[in-house]
Amino acid sequence: MVMAPSLFEDNYGDILKKALFGLGLGESAAAAQSGVSPSTLKLMLEGHPGPDRTALEQLAVTLKLSPGKLVRLSANQDLPRQIDLPPNIELLEYPGNSSANCYLVRCPKSMTSFVIDPGGNPGPIMEKAANQGYKFTAMFLTHGHSDHTGGAGEISSTLGIPALALDQEKGCIQGGVRATFVKNGYALRTKSFTLRFIHVPGHTPGHGIVFGEDIGVAFTGDALFARSIGYAFESGGTYQAQLAAVRELVLELPWETIICPGHGPLTTVADEKALNAFFP
Repeated sequence: MVMAPSLFEDNYGDILKKALFGLGLGESAAAAQSGVSPSTLKLMLEGHPGPDRTALEQLAVTLKLSPGKLVRLSANQDLPRQIDLPPNIELLEYPGNSSANCYLVRCPKSMTSFVIDPGGNPGPIMEKAANQGYKFTAMFLTHGHSDHTGGAGEISSTLGIPALALDQEKGCIQGGVRATFVKNGYALRTKSFTLRFIHVPGHTPGHGIVFGEDIGVAFTGDALFARSIGYAFESGGTYQAQLAAVRELVLELPWETIICPGHGPLTTVADEKALNAFFP
């Protein structure tokens, strides 16, 4: 299968599939409602490069996506720009698809450090604790999927730190970690910043983002990616609630807030408001 090249987590075909699933539409119904032929629809869902613009726009309208934003993404316009993290935040990118983006946040005054979504490879985090002066205090788990939590059990037991998740994620934590469940709005404060959980459900029932107050960064897990969102765990109302939560709780953060997603490149609130096809 030839896929449209993309520097993002999702190409335009992935976005179409997520919207189809979220709305509970089958391919036949989507083709009939949009007036796009089934064969053309199939090619677009597979992410083939150079889709028919008119057909893509018609399908976007049916799926309540932004036609213009989706067309630009399909043409590889508005590619991710270079975004520099504050010096006290580090992104650990693991090779392959077995782990999510992992972020380390350090208070430059106290050297207290936190892990956001440790992923499936605890090795680099353990090495930093042993040899690079990181005084890890806690881990935040945006949600319970194993690509985000796989290394959390070993890190928690070895370093003696809690793995924090929101209450609504009880029963959803994978990877053998015993999580400590906290309420929406729970915050840990350092001398330099505050990390606060905000409940943004949809990808999972208890999905949360972690907002770094005073450092202008939001760790969004699988709630929001550059130009996309994570799959809703159910079609229908869950998908609509997910879009509403991202729109109201993430995209209403200050426009210059850096978005640190669970997969794919960094982005900003301003870029996603302007360019994400899920938010016309």
